[in-house]
Amino acid sequence: MKIIILHPDGQREERTLPVGPDKRLDALQAAIGGYIEYLSPAFHALHNHEVIINEDGFERLPVNRAGSLAIGMDLHTCHPLSGPIVLVPTADDLHAQRQAHEHYFGRLDAVVLGLSSEEEAGLGFVIDAR
Repeated sequence: MKIIILHPDGQREERTLPVGPDKRLDALQAAIGGYIEYLSPAFHALHNHEVIINEDGFERLPVNRAGSLAIGMDLHTCHPLSGPIVLVPTADDLHAQRQAHEHYFGRLDAVVLGLSSEEEAGLGFVIDAR
């Protein structure tokens, strides 16, 4: 399986992902330069790729504006990602998962904004930790 790495300097690189789970994790960590974090489909527009980033990239890696735009992030509402962005093909269509996340976050926003109660939104209860 080929993965795509979108570097902060605009370069695009393809690598072969090893098959074994331990080798796969090592290869993904090497590609992003640290511990991996899966970016929720709610924050990107790709249907057949998982997006992997460095879990502490915001603190120490260069901003990857081009890569963030390439995966369909809305930079009007989100900060661009930092460091390399790894795209891993998946057989799953992430569209349904994205819609479920958007629906959940929409209900959560309605409660936080005072447009509905937790019960009306079907959330049970919400702890606002702002």
